[in-house]
Amino acid sequence: LSCLGEVVDAQSLSGVWQSSAAIEYFGASEAAALRDMGRAKAIPGAEFRARLGEDFHHFWNTAQPELNSELEVHPIPGTHRLFVDGVFRGEAILPLPSGPHVVQVLEGDVLEFHQVVHLNFNQRAHVDTGLDGRMSTKSAGLSWRPVMLWSGVASGGLAVGSYGLALVKDREMYSAKTKEEVVLLRDSSLQYQKASWVFAALAASGIGLHGFF
Repeated sequence: LSCLGEVVDAQSLSGVWQSSAAIEYFGASEAAALRDMGRAKAIPGAEFRARLGEDFHHFWNTAQPELNSELEVHPIPGTHRLFVDGVFRGEAILPLPSGPHVVQVLEGDVLEFHQVVHLNFNQRAHVDTGLDGRMSTKSAGLSWRPVMLWSGVASGGLAVGSYGLALVKDREMYSAKTKEEVVLLRDSSLQYQKASWVFAALAASGIGLHGFF
């Protein structure tokens, strides 16, 4: 996954929410699926993860991001840059949807500040970075650990979503009218099953390494 690095990647975080939407859908909660898909769309530059399949594309099209909360982050020294959910932010007060958000401050390529902030509905939260105008000598230290956790969560969500899509294709085979349709649905189901195994292995690796270190 592209978020395996010091700086969280916006597309990967959007993928986490899209995977969560798929999990909520298979949990028979369409409202929750739409909410999480809206959170995915609220990340600037986010794109639909085609690997989730056309069955979820309509959620992406109909979901509406709800920027119902605000986050204020300061101080941001002049030599530093603020990123929220992997996106560079030029303003200190940000309208965001409720839920967790990743706040990071970089000086050059060095991650100086990392925090996950959970916003409640209609909440205005404040984050004090503890940074001042002096040149920072703070080491990035173990900043990669929360990123490993995020990658594990993302992979786990994709594993569940892929397995769920495989089950959908299996059910559709019973209503197929031609042999060709059965073959296509079977192949699609096998592809989703293989993808779920790969994502499950990535999830176990990411979460396991996060816990070990």
